[in-house]
Amino acid sequence: MRYGGVDVDSKFIDEEDIVAKLHFLEQMEERWPYAPAKGVLLADRVRRSLSFVPEELQRYALVAFANVMYLPDSLLRESWGYLARYVARGLRISTAELFDQSHLLEVDSGGNIPAFLHENSVQGRLDTDRFSRLNSVTDLATNLRLVAGSNEPEEEIVRAIRLAFSKRYWLLLSDNVLSGTSVRSDLSRCQRLISAYRSLGEPRLVPVTQVLTSTAEEALSPESLNYFALRFDGRSRVVEGNATCGLFNSQATLAGVVRVSNWLADQTWFAEDVRLKATIEKSGDNMACGFKNGGWTIVTPNCPTNSLPILWYDMPGFYEGPFPRIMSRTTQAKGGGESLAKTAIDLAPQVLEKLQGGK
Repeated sequence: MRYGGVDVDSKFIDEEDIVAKLHFLEQMEERWPYAPAKGVLLADRVRRSLSFVPEELQRYALVAFANVMYLPDSLLRESWGYLARYVARGLRISTAELFDQSHLLEVDSGGNIPAFLHENSVQGRLDTDRFSRLNSVTDLATNLRLVAGSNEPEEEIVRAIRLAFSKRYWLLLSDNVLSGTSVRSDLSRCQRLISAYRSLGEPRLVPVTQVLTSTAEEALSPESLNYFALRFDGRSRVVEGNATCGLFNSQATLAGVVRVSNWLADQTWFAEDVRLKATIEKSGDNMACGFKNGGWTIVTPNCPTNSLPILWYDMPGFYEGPFPRIMSRTTQAKGGGESLAKTAIDLAPQVLEKLQGGK
């Protein structure tokens, strides 16, 4: 059978149900387009991607494309409403009380807080006397340091800090927790800041995420992960020898997808891509199966690096994946957030003296 301009064994196509799966993805994209593709149809993107792949590996690239877990923006937006109700039930309060009693923080600032408030139709979401503008752990640590370094701290900063610590809960919002790296760091910093400044209040830290994976669960303490909308486990993971993988009809197909993933990672232009240099270093491997060996086929509105690079990697003229990723980070901060948090913790006695002296 000929698909995407290349010949693929008909038996393989049928056994892996490739046509039906790609047709389903096309229907999904027709309703919820993949924005970074800039209007290019999925079939054309698949054809383009396959043209870069060695002939003997094309069938495995194709089956990887067909097994994408496509999570459109509309689904993820709606999940914020579900999560607010889910968290409120877990804490045994109403959703109105949840928003009144919570300070909102987000991992990797990307608009999760306004989306969370908007999807839940929260009134007064721009009121600074209701919601502190300290929207990340870095914001909080930075402003605590500003108080320590000022003889007369700005009233607006003092008010924002007091408001954050006066809340009963700190909701730490994240969209994708696929490896757990960023969330683990922010959880640790939050807990240490709460402990250092407990005389201002001792809010309970509540992580809330849209998409969670089993590998992230392994990296984080189980009690940290009570609230999530979607969870993916080993059945959706493409890594060598994964006996639990349920995406394909056989282990031979899984091995083939790993082979085509290794083919991409072995290319000099991939390994030496300056856009990926810091991410590959932080991953600790060649990223053949994605950041931290994720191996996922998850595609969100901007395909995550934890998913197979064969899906998202884009180097015009060398390889162009069907779900190109807009690189949100081309460098990796080396301890910047940790350094800020540690300094804010070390300065706690001076900050508390100034904050409490101004009551």
